[in-house]
Amino acid sequence: MNGERDRSWKAGLTLAIVLTLFACFMSEIVAGEVVRRGRSEGEQGMLGEGDGANAVPCADAGPAQWGEIGDRVRLCGAESFDTDDPVIFLTWEWVQLEGPSVYLESSASPGASFVPQAAGNYRFRLTVSDGVREAFDEVAVEVNQAAGGGRAGWI
Repeated sequence: MNGERDRSWKAGLTLAIVLTLFACFMSEIVAGEVVRRGRSEGEQGMLGEGDGANAVPCADAGPAQWGEIGDRVRLCGAESFDTDDPVIFLTWEWVQLEGPSVYLESSASPGASFVPQAAGNYRFRLTVSDGVREAFDEVAVEVNQAAGGGRAGWI
């Protein structure tokens, strides 16, 4: 009886891991736009060439956001992870791909932020690395003029 329970538990865990990784590397549609996710160029699969143990991390730049001029926008990559055991420490790198130029504070951490000075559509890429493998995700941010010309600080 315990053997059946162990096999069932292991099968469920394996399925959960496979589905999580599948979802991690598929494109998603956010705010009507396709936001790309993936592995660095040249990556062939979950295991490294010859190392047999290093999984590709999963990068998660969070959902699409919107804000207003002058309000701080916080980018969140804290849901990124690596399934390796023992846990491998991750590094983060945020870069701006589109939109009026901004200064990204804490761009080498899970949570970067910026204060937009112009309305527009911004796009940022989060690259997560375990030192051997890396993955990326992108997030779109729409910035609008504050209603009535004032500032509304919800972000």
